[in-house]
Formats: sequence, C-alpha cells, structure tokens
Amino acid sequence: MEVAGDRGSSYKSRCKKMKKKKKKDFALGNPNRVFFPLLISACRRPIDSYARKLVDRLLRSHLARIRSRARISAVQSELLSVFPLLLRQESGVAALAAEILGVLAIDSLETNEVIASDGAIIRALIAALSDPSQDVAMAACHAISDLSAAHFAREQLRKSSAVEKLLSLLSQVASERGRNRGIGPSPLLDAAMILINTCDNHFLEKIPKDMTRRFLPLAKELWRHFKNQRGSSSSPCEHDLAETIFRLSMNIDGFSSCPSDLLRTTIFGRELCHFESFTLNHWENSPILLRNELIEGDVISSCFDLGSGSRDAALEGVLSASVSCPPLASDELDIVSFLEEVKGCLGRDMVNGQDIRLVKIKEELQFCDGEGLSVDQIMSKCKKALESGYTVALRGLEFRSMALAGISDGLAVLFGQPSVGANIYLTPPGSQGLARHYDDHCVFICQLLGTKRWTVSPRSTPLLPRLYEPLGGSSSSVSRGSCGDDKEFVLREGDILYIPRGCPHEAQTFGDIAESPIEMSTFSLHLTLGIEVEPPFEWEGFTHTALHCWAQNQRENRRPLVISLLHLAIGLIGERSPILRGACLVLAPCSASAIFCDSQRSIFCSVLASIEAQSVFEEAREKAEMAVNGTDDRLFQRLRWLRHLPTEGVDFEDPLEVVKEILLVTHDEVEALEAEFTETKNQFCRSADFEDAMRIFEILQKRYRKVRRQYMNGMLALHHAD
Repeated sequence: MEVAGDRGSSYKSRCKKMKKKKKKDFALGNPNRVFFPLLISACRRPIDSYARKLVDRLLRSHLARIRSRARISAVQSELLSVFPLLLRQESGVAALAAEILGVLAIDSLETNEVIASDGAIIRALIAALSDPSQDVAMAACHAISDLSAAHFAREQLRKSSAVEKLLSLLSQVASERGRNRGIGPSPLLDAAMILINTCDNHFLEKIPKDMTRRFLPLAKELWRHFKNQRGSSSSPCEHDLAETIFRLSMNIDGFSSCPSDLLRTTIFGRELCHFESFTLNHWENSPILLRNELIEGDVISSCFDLGSGSRDAALEGVLSASVSCPPLASDELDIVSFLEEVKGCLGRDMVNGQDIRLVKIKEELQFCDGEGLSVDQIMSKCKKALESGYTVALRGLEFRSMALAGISDGLAVLFGQPSVGANIYLTPPGSQGLARHYDDHCVFICQLLGTKRWTVSPRSTPLLPRLYEPLGGSSSSVSRGSCGDDKEFVLREGDILYIPRGCPHEAQTFGDIAESPIEMSTFSLHLTLGIEVEPPFEWEGFTHTALHCWAQNQRENRRPLVISLLHLAIGLIGERSPILRGACLVLAPCSASAIFCDSQRSIFCSVLASIEAQSVFEEAREKAEMAVNGTDDRLFQRLRWLRHLPTEGVDFEDPLEVVKEILLVTHDEVEALEAEFTETKNQFCRSADFEDAMRIFEILQKRYRKVRRQYMNGMLALHHAD
C-alpha cells in the first residue's frame, strides 16, 4: 500500500511527464496535438496582448523548427488553412506567417506546389503586398519570390494578378518618392522581374497597357542607374531589368509606321505608274537612280539630326545611347524563344562585328575581341578610325531610331514583306569602306551627307542569292570581271540608288581635289534600307503555301508522303530556278492595280508551269532517302518554315518523320508511287487556287510581322530609356 508521500511523489512525476510530452509536442509543432489547436484558438479569440504573444510564440517556434531541419514532412492542409487568417492579423503575426510560407516554399517542389495550389493563401499573400506595415509587405514579397522558384507557383501567382499588383505598387512607390530621388532596387522589383521574365507572350499581352506605361519610366530610370554605376562588367540584375523592359514594351507600339503611299511618292514619284514601272522593269533585275535631288520635307533625311553637318555631329547622331541588337532568326515566330536564347545579353553595350564595324576595303579594325563597349569608348575609337580612312558601319538603325523604325516598317508594307533592315555608313574623304561585293537582299541607298561614287555590275548568274546562302562562294567579296556592262552613279545629298540583290558593287568617296570639285572632297554619310526576302515570301514560298492549301481540300484522296515529296520537288526546283527565287509581292498595297495584279498572277502561272515540267519524282525520292539516312537534310531544314502555316496537314515540325515511310516502299511499289506523284503534281498545277493561297499567305505574313514588330518595340524601348 502506498503512503501519502509516495502518492504525492507519483502525481508530481506524472505531471512532469505530461509537461515534458506537451513540451515535446509543442517543440515538434505537431498540428494534431498542440500547435494547430492553440494557433487556431488564439487567432479566433479577440486580439489581446495574451493572444498576440501566444500566436507570436507559436509561429516563432514553428519557424525555428522548420529552419533547423534539412527537410520537413508533408505540410498538412489543416495547418495551411490557417495562414490566410494569419496574414490578416497585426503586423508582427502577418510578417511571421509570410516568412514561414517563404521558408516552406523553398523546402521542396512538393511543398511549394501544395502552397501554390491553395488559392486563399495566394490571394492573401498578394493582398499583404499593400499592407501599411513595411515588414508585412516585404515579408509577403519575399514569400512570393520564394514561391516563384517553381513553374507551377509562378503560373498560379500570375493567374491571381500578382504581376498587376506588383507593377501598381512599384508605380505608386515611384510616384510617392519622386522620380528624382533615386529609387533603388527592391524586393518588389525582384518579384515582378521573376514573374515577368518567365511568362509567355499570351500573358504579357493581357497586362493592362496603361499599367505598363506607368511602370516603364521607373524601370528605365533604374536601368540607367545600373548602367551608370557599374564598373567594367554589367550585373545580372541589369540584364534582367533590360529583359523586363523589353518584354513589357514589345506589345506596345513605340513608333508610328510611315504611310506606304508617302514612301512610294518620296522614292518613286507621285504617279503610281512610276512604282509599277520599277517593279516590272528594275525590281531584282537592274540598278536605277530613283531620285536625283533633295526634295522638301524628305521623310528619310528628316529622320536624322545632323546638326551642322560636321563629321562629329553625324557620328554622335547615329551612335547616341546605342546598345547591342542580337539578331533575330529569319524563321523565328516565337518572341519568347528568342528571349530564352539571348538570356543575360539584352541591354549590353554594342558589340564589335555584330552591331558596329570599322572597315576599309579588305581590312576590318577590331575593337577589343568582340567585347561590348560604351558609347563614349566607341565614339573615341570611331573618330580615330575615320582619321585613318576606315568607314564606320552601324547595323540595325530600325531598332535604334523611332523615325527610322517607321520608315522601315512603311517600306516593308510597300513591298509586302515582313520587315526591312536599316544600316548607316560614314566614310571619310578619298576612301572606300567595303570591298566589291554583292548583298543577299535588295538595297535602297539614300545619300544623306556628302557625295559618293558607286559602281554596279550585273549579276554573273540569273539566280538570285537567298538570305545567308551566297552564290558559289562568299558574298563578302567578289572579284572584278569584265567592266563593259558596269554602271556608275554619283550620289549627292538627297539621291536614292536602288541595287538588286546579287549585283556586285563598290563605292568610294572623292578625295583628290585636283580631279573633283572641292565640295565633293568631304566625308559621306548614307543610309541603306535593305529588303530581306525571307524564304516563305519568295515565289517558291507562295507555291508551297498554295500546295498546302490545295492539299487540305484533297486530304482524303492524297497521301501525306506524296504531298511531302511534291514539297521537296518544288524546293529542288527553287535551288536552280530564277523565277521561284524572286520575291512574291502579292501583298504589296498596289496589288489592287490591274497591271500589278496581272503581273503577279502571270508569275504564279509561270511558276506552276515550271513545276509541272521540271518536278522529278526520282530526284525528290532520293533527296528524302538521303535526309532520312542522315546524309543531307539541308533542304528539309530550309522547309521547316512550313510548320508555321496556320492550317492542318503535313507536320513539318519534324519534317523527317513525314518521309520516313519512303524507306518502307518496296521496289515493286515505287512505280505506283511515282504514278501517284505525277497525278498529284499535274492536278495541283492545273487547279491551284491563287486566292486561297493568298489568304493563307497573308495570315503567315501577319505572324512574321508580329514577331518582328515585337522585337522592334522591345529594342526601341531599350534605346530610348530616357
């Protein structure tokens, strides 16, 4: 039998054990035993000092526990359900709750997804961003940044309007502090950049334009601050902010397109027949001096602030505030894919050889191993190079100047193409920049200052060079042949010279005063507007589009393999036929003209006749087998743009998959396949619908133009960050 003292000792022992167990449960934060019941009870009672202290103690204990362990067990839904309530408590509690969510979010992808799947938590975090307490707002912002480490969470945050909230708050902060008081980087900005720089184009298009316009001045101010404060190398944050500016700007037009009719009259004269005559007689055929005087109100020369007309003024005018313009692939139709490829490169200084070149005949002056240089450094090197006889060549003016962007876009519309490039050349007296060469695009040379003599030769072959496909060698240098058919043009200020692609040419400034008037012995500044005909917009491309449309109507009767072989046959003819390589102008505005429209239809009929006469089944079959066997797939790569056609049919996303069936065709079946190919070819060439092809062709062009315009808008925003 126990004595009284023993009973008392036993009771105390049991109490101690119970306290130890509760302490252990509390320390472990077991929601089913102590933590969750106490937490929910304290939050639901009137907020007094005791409840506040209890909740604070519980949260701090839980935060310490999850930080001390390498990994925590799965988060229970009962525990998460209380966080929306916690985030609405007084500042100390709400900040701790947000901090816990942030730690949990980076613990594992599984935990991150559990939190992100709770819409109430996401909404409460976003609401906490605008909490009057700085501690709560920053804790919520950090939690959102931590959640954004996972793709699923980023999607949930964007769906819940986190980006709009962040941009609104950033604009509000900028307005309250004032534009001139130095607003530095903040967690708000970091969170916004993470969500913006990882989203797709569809989401970017949904961000309210007025909100974007309010935020962009702040983003540009911060970006300029980064650029001005950096040392020899740029920071990742600078490039991230440049990407944010690009992404937010690419769906907001930063320039006004010059009306195509105004450009037509400026270059070709007031009468429409002058442009029609040019397209029928000179386009992609022979050079011509289109204008030999400076007209009043010239829309091209007015794009430049040439000041006094001095060399330094001209140089400063074209180099002011320039950054690098990484090239956009000719078949790129996804601006986000481009942004992924140039990650960490947007906004950097101009790169020698890519953005700017210093050339003299066959010499090229290197800046510093291709590294980016500031505008001041480039200006100094260019002045020294000019004194040594080098020409300064700057590419991508349409991405650097609002006015030239409008000119380039208007000229692209005039010729029914997706885009037009603009380069500028500053050449000292008595010098020659580029050696004799031909271009893979047609150029309009606009003489802005000074005088220059051009020598242009006819093409040595009727074939037109394609983009990035030189004719039988390098397009950068061409040896001089017979000069009997050469044409010479002396361009003065205001003159415009057209040179077709493939025509060798060279140019020199005047330097010997004894042989030339003194006014000619000055430096020359000229602009080239280059019409780059991308593969889908050649006549071959239009024919592929016509075949694709025709095949849709014949889908039940034509095997995909046969249609694919006919596409290959057309591509093979395009490698040797001048007519298929020509630019298709069916979308030019003046195509409404009877003469112009008739000429385009006539060309299409000639193309179909060539295909019917020259398509060879065996040649297409051999090319397909070579590609499938890995011997030669260059033609397939050139036809990959067919995947962009906005209709169903042959899948050219992986073009080799389409023709693998060719290896299964037995010798006995080849003859039957050839007969089917011939029948398909003949029916297509005799019943192809011009209007159907034109309708799809226009949809394709709009897709190309959209991406190129997005690129232009984004780059212009970086060049005009002031």
